[in-house]
Amino acid sequence: METQKRPVGRPPKYDPINGPAQMQADIDAYFKRCRDGKNIIVIRKGQPVETTKEIPKTVAGLAHALGFNSRVSLLNYTDKLEFMNIITRAKLEIEMDNVEGGMLGEYESRITTLNLASNYGYSTKNETEHSGAVDIKEIKINFVSPAGNSDDD
Repeated sequence: METQKRPVGRPPKYDPINGPAQMQADIDAYFKRCRDGKNIIVIRKGQPVETTKEIPKTVAGLAHALGFNSRVSLLNYTDKLEFMNIITRAKLEIEMDNVEGGMLGEYESRITTLNLASNYGYSTKNETEHSGAVDIKEIKINFVSPAGNSDDD
């Protein structure tokens, strides 16, 4: 009797045939939800005012909207040729939103800096490159006893 081999693990969230179109539709829906924003109440001139605030776009938010358990699970899909360009373009839109929002003061700068450094390779450290030769000269050190202390005792 021949045993049938059963697949191991969970089936992929997006299949290679219909998955790219479905993923793009889900990404578009996430970005629309971000643009539509959410209603919040702010205090203006001592009075509560309801306003709509755009939701910042994030890789974690995108991963959640697409039904992944983590942003790493989403990023692993870039290894699949069918999804590479879709995810790369979505990440580019998120990156642009973060850079522009940070420059316009719409987003808190420390969070924007952390996000850009973590997800897009931006860096805040200054690196200085030196070139040329370094001369190392002999240094002579003479130890002198403090006044009044004698080692001759």
